[in-house]
Amino acid sequence: MALNKQFKKKTLNILFLVSILIFITCHIKFDDNYAEIIFFDVKNADNCLIKTKNNKYIMIDTGKFIYPASSSAKVVTLEYLYDKNIKTLDTLIVTHYDSDHSGGLIDILDNIKVKNLIIQKPVCDSVNSCLIKEYIETNNIKYIEPYTNQKITFDNDTYLINFVPTTYNKKSKNDSSTITLLEIDGCKLLFMADASVHMYHKIEKFMPYDIDILKVAHHGAKDTVDDIMLKNLKPEYSIISTGKNPYGHPDIKTVHALQKYSKPLSTKDTGAIKFVIKDKKLNLFFYNGKRKRFERADI
Repeated sequence: MALNKQFKKKTLNILFLVSILIFITCHIKFDDNYAEIIFFDVKNADNCLIKTKNNKYIMIDTGKFIYPASSSAKVVTLEYLYDKNIKTLDTLIVTHYDSDHSGGLIDILDNIKVKNLIIQKPVCDSVNSCLIKEYIETNNIKYIEPYTNQKITFDNDTYLINFVPTTYNKKSKNDSSTITLLEIDGCKLLFMADASVHMYHKIEKFMPYDIDILKVAHHGAKDTVDDIMLKNLKPEYSIISTGKNPYGHPDIKTVHALQKYSKPLSTKDTGAIKFVIKDKKLNLFFYNGKRKRFERADI
């Protein structure tokens, strides 16, 4: 009898603890309820993933074409998507066909469902662009061409606007890049792709007078910012997506200009960069490769 009483008491205690855990689990607010922006460390290339509060995913550019059998999307981005069980992108924007921006596109399309692919009309003027054109045509991939003031709304507090400025230099593919202004949970981000500062001034009338994050064009190369641009935008953070390269990215003058008006961060120095938006404020995290997790940055 004593043993039965003890068993019943232990059972009741366990049931009580389980009920408390269920209550806590049902009422606690997890980080999944917050919007996030991740700038992947894909070396001298661009690849950004945005998550809305309602778990919709937007990707801007797909990283670098490394060698014929792979891309940075395959060895970096997809690993993250698999780990987080992300199977669908609501929107994927490829800003232009340079391999450091579009080189991971085929690997993404092969492995992840993409509801809306926004990309300029396929061309065949490089190994990478020819592969993409062939893939799109062979697989009958539907896509939407970007245009200036193209607005896409995701949630009540998340939308983006694309801009395709008139080419400043017809010899420059960079200046034909799609530029994207994103507002998410009260924060504004401007993605300049590879467009020069001259392209910014061509669409300046559409730009806000203050933003939270500037994704610096062309890995921080020269002629990507100037004082007028930075005074107008007043970014809190400027992100340079780069790594070891033979091009001198980022340019020292560009870095000095950014330092006057913002907090410049480079994936070359910090690794992957994540922002979590809580109460319309940015919380900054850097990826710790040894621990394989994002940790709050102390800067």
